[in-house]
Amino acid sequence: MKTTGIVRRMDELGRVVIPKEMRRTMHLREGEELEIFAAEDGLVLKKYSAMSALGVFAHEYARVVADLLGGAVYVLDTDGVLSAAGCSTSLDAVVSARVSEVMASRKKRVLRDTAAVKGGDIYAHLLVYPILAHGDLFGGLVVGLSHPFDPSAEAVVETAGSLLRLQLGD
Repeated sequence: MKTTGIVRRMDELGRVVIPKEMRRTMHLREGEELEIFAAEDGLVLKKYSAMSALGVFAHEYARVVADLLGGAVYVLDTDGVLSAAGCSTSLDAVVSARVSEVMASRKKRVLRDTAAVKGGDIYAHLLVYPILAHGDLFGGLVVGLSHPFDPSAEAVVETAGSLLRLQLGD
């Protein structure tokens, strides 16, 4: 682990304040959930993503949708790529601001000439399907194509997105 030189005192209820600079760097927002792990030499806090628990399911959905539509498919949590198929994006890629904005709107939308991830390929047509469960935004299913989406392609994306949502227990 990398040392920061920052020391915080735990209060009588076991609470510790995470410094603002670290919250900003880690893209942590108020109300966001953190996962706590016991390590050999201390505790580890990790941003919690229910979407990451989908693991194999997310990868299989991405692969099947990419095979069906012949495009690039991304399964995202609110910050990063959990799975990708039909493209060369790495799993440590960060969601582009435009896609993040559409997911936050909680409405499906097709974007033109946009990248799904920062510094990634630009797609002529990019369908962003936010994944909501229990009233909360968990991530999105994003498909990039070189040609416009027809109704059957949109139906494939909506079906896969709905199945991912159901895997989250909604």
